[in-house]
Amino acid sequence: MKDEYRMEQHYAVSESGHLVHIAEAHLSSEDFYCPHCKCRMLKKCGTIRSWHFAHDYRYQNENVCNCSYESYLHAYAKLRLKQWFDESPQIILHYQQKYVCKFHKNCKWLDNHSDVCCTYKDKSYNVKKCLTQCLVEENVKLGDNSFRADLLWNNPKNPQSNILIEIKVTHECTQKKKDSNLRIIEFDVHSEEDVDAIVNNEIRENDTVRYYGFNPQEFFFRGIGIT
Repeated sequence: MKDEYRMEQHYAVSESGHLVHIAEAHLSSEDFYCPHCKCRMLKKCGTIRSWHFAHDYRYQNENVCNCSYESYLHAYAKLRLKQWFDESPQIILHYQQKYVCKFHKNCKWLDNHSDVCCTYKDKSYNVKKCLTQCLVEENVKLGDNSFRADLLWNNPKNPQSNILIEIKVTHECTQKKKDSNLRIIEFDVHSEEDVDAIVNNEIRENDTVRYYGFNPQEFFFRGIGIT
């Protein structure tokens, strides 16, 4: 039953544009739509299988035929993370800040080939103090290059503080995007439960959460004096 639950679509988009779980939708008279292909969905609320949404193939089109669970999951994750950003008073991001020994310039124990004495400390910051909006599938220009973010957390008054959010279901960030020096957080997502884990926890870099383009010494928001 667990594997079956993981591969079913338990969320759909309401007529008002909000993600709704099948447990909340089953008594509603609204129509619901697939987050990826926009097909109208049927509510499957039987007694044998877990409750879920299924495509109503009376409205089948080319997009519906190409709508896989992975496609649904990627679209669902973007909408769920946007809803999380829009509704949360705080989103805490943890990072490692580098501290260098203040005596390193005159340290008699160092030579030209020695590394400077330093340590890293765990720090955290509420990104909602600086970033004010979340945009879906937004293009970000950097010089002559343009990069599309799954989500863009930004502040129009301080674009240098932007963070690109990338959701890896099957494909990770391109190397060109990783090397761009744009601030990027990439989340691995393989199930709806993985998305639950993101929105129900603070953000920490680990095997399934990766940071790119963050300077560990000045780590946070360039241009507003937060270090």
